[in-house]
Formats: sequence, C-alpha cells, structure tokens
Amino acid sequence: MTTKLKANNNSDNNHQLQSSPKEKQNNRSVQFTGVSKLIPCTKRTGNGSRKKNNL
Repeated sequence: MTTKLKANNNSDNNHQLQSSPKEKQNNRSVQFTGVSKLIPCTKRTGNGSRKKNNL
C-alpha cells in the first residue's frame, strides 16, 4: 500500500507541476486564439483588403 500511496502522491505532484505550465500555455493559447480569430475574420470579410484597395 505504501508503494501505491507514493505513486499516487507522485502523480498528484506531477499533476500540480504540469498544471502551472498548462495554465500558462492556456493563457497564451487564449491570447493567440483571440489574435488569430481577428486576423482570419478580416480575411474572410475582406474588409482589410477593401480598405487597402480604397487607400
């Protein structure tokens, strides 16, 4: 049982260690997704290209 408890503790520690980098990656991914969503929207709507053509 001690080995199982140790394994569980290790897995919990690993999850806690992985959670902090994952949270950072999630925050970065949210920022990137927000930017990436804005860029494709302009390309899809064509407003950016139309504005450039008008200028």
